[in-house]
Amino acid sequence: MLGSKHCIVASSPEMAKEILKTNEESCSNRPDLIVTGYLTNGAFDYIFMPYGPHWRFMKKICLNEVLGGRTLEKFVSIRQEEIEALLRSILQHSRSRKPLKVREEFIKLTNNIISRITMGKKCEGTNDENGEMRRVVQEVGVLLGTFNVCDYIGFLRNLDVQGIEGKVKAVRKKLDSMMEEVMREHEEARNMKNMGDQNCERRKDVLDHLIDLMEKEDSEIKLTRESAKVFTLEMFVAGTNSLAAAMEWTLAELIKNPKIFSKARKEIDSVVGKNRLVRESDIPNLPYIQAIFKETMRLHPPEYLPERFLPTNESTGNNNLDVRGQHYQLLPFGSGRRGCPGASLTTIVIQTAVACMIQCFDWNVVNCREKNSEIEMSEKDGLVMYLAKPLLCKPIAHFVPFS
Repeated sequence: MLGSKHCIVASSPEMAKEILKTNEESCSNRPDLIVTGYLTNGAFDYIFMPYGPHWRFMKKICLNEVLGGRTLEKFVSIRQEEIEALLRSILQHSRSRKPLKVREEFIKLTNNIISRITMGKKCEGTNDENGEMRRVVQEVGVLLGTFNVCDYIGFLRNLDVQGIEGKVKAVRKKLDSMMEEVMREHEEARNMKNMGDQNCERRKDVLDHLIDLMEKEDSEIKLTRESAKVFTLEMFVAGTNSLAAAMEWTLAELIKNPKIFSKARKEIDSVVGKNRLVRESDIPNLPYIQAIFKETMRLHPPEYLPERFLPTNESTGNNNLDVRGQHYQLLPFGSGRRGCPGASLTTIVIQTAVACMIQCFDWNVVNCREKNSEIEMSEKDGLVMYLAKPLLCKPIAHFVPFS
C-alpha cells in the first residue's frame, strides 16, 4: 500500500507479462489523481480516462488519426525540417564558441515537431504566444510529476496541503484560453477554405482531424470541443519532455563513452557516406544506432553497452528485443492496452536526431575538470527522469550538411 492506494511492483519480465498481458484487463485503469481531474475537467481524454468504451474510442482516434503509420509518413518532412533546424542552431553555437544548453535545444525540437503535427505551427520563442504555450506545458509536466500526498491519504484529499490544487487551476485556465484561440483559428481557416479562398490551402494537421470528428454526426461517440483540447494537450505533455530527456541521456552516454561514439560514426559513414545528412529512411540500415537507442531506454544502465542488442551478440538473447511492448525484458513504452501509442514516433525521432548529432558534431562538456568520461550522471526526480545537472557542451562541427 502507498497510503490508501494499492501498489504492485513487477520485479521480473515474467511478472511484468503476468500483469500487462495475462491480467491486463484488471490492471488497465490509471489512478484517480487531483491534478489530472482538474486538467481534463471531466472531458474524454486518452491518457487518464478509465478503461471502457470512451477510452477505446479515444485510442482509436489516437492510432488512426494521430500516431498511426499513415500519419507518421505524412509528417516525415516536418520531422526532417525540425531536425535540420536543430542542427543549424547547434552549428551557430559551435561558430560562436558559446556553451550550448543541450536540453533546451532538445525541448525546442520536440515541441516544434509535436506542435506542427498537432496545430500546424511552431511552438517556440520567449515572448510570443507560442513561447507561452511551451512554458505552460512545462508547468503541467512539473505538476503531474509532483508527489501529492492528498492523492494517497483519503482524508487529506480536500485540504490541498501542498498548494497544488490552486496551481493546477491557474494553469488549466491558461491552457483553455490558448487552446480555444488555436481552435478558433483552425475553424476560421476551414470556413474560408469552404468559401473558396485559395489562400487557405494548407496541410491538414491533427487538430483539423479532431474538428472533423467533432462535426461528424454518425460518430459512435460524440467528440466534444473540450475533449479535443484535452487530447491535444496530452500529446504535448506526453511527448515533449520524455523525448528531450531521452536524447539528453543518449548524448551524455555517448560523450562519456568515446569508443561507442566513434563506432557509431563509422557505421554512419559506411552506410550513409560523408556527403549527405542521415535521414529517417537510413535508420533500418544502422543497427548500431538502433542498439544505442535500446541501451539508453534501459533504466540507467550501470554499464553502457549497446552491443548487447546487436544481432551478432548471441550470448545475451537480447538481439531481437523490440521496444514497443512485445518483449517484457525492455519496456520503455509500457505494454498492453495502456502501452504508449507514441512509441514509433519517439523511436524514429530520437534515432534520427542522435544519428545526425553524431554525424555532424564532436562534443566537449563544459565544466568537466579532466575529461568527458567524468560527466555527472545522477538523476532528477519528476514525471520525466532528466539528468540532475543539465548537459552543457561546446559542439565542434565535424560535417556541415548545409551550404
